[in-house]
Amino acid sequence: MVYQEAQILENIIGILILGIIFLVIIAICLGRNRGTKNYKHDLSNLYVAGKIRQIATKDGIDLGKEYELYKKFIKKQNMQEMNLSETIEDELKERITEGIEKKEK
Repeated sequence: MVYQEAQILENIIGILILGIIFLVIIAICLGRNRGTKNYKHDLSNLYVAGKIRQIATKDGIDLGKEYELYKKFIKKQNMQEMNLSETIEDELKERITEGIEKKEK
């Protein structure tokens, strides 16, 4: 009787170990697919960015200036949605990062 219980326990442990191994294999396979998917996504983003740069150059648009104007626009929108303390906190963070960037140059 004890022998049968031990054998059942061994079978359960064996099945659990095989299940864990199976799940690990599935997780590894899914991780590889995500990596490929992320790589394809990054490539398509680079292609779109290149096309935008090409069109902007052809039309005489300065993307640096447009980006700065866009940042100001987004900042203004965010300030309208946030309370005063969050706005001040974001402003201080921005000044600190600008100071760090200037020192790195």
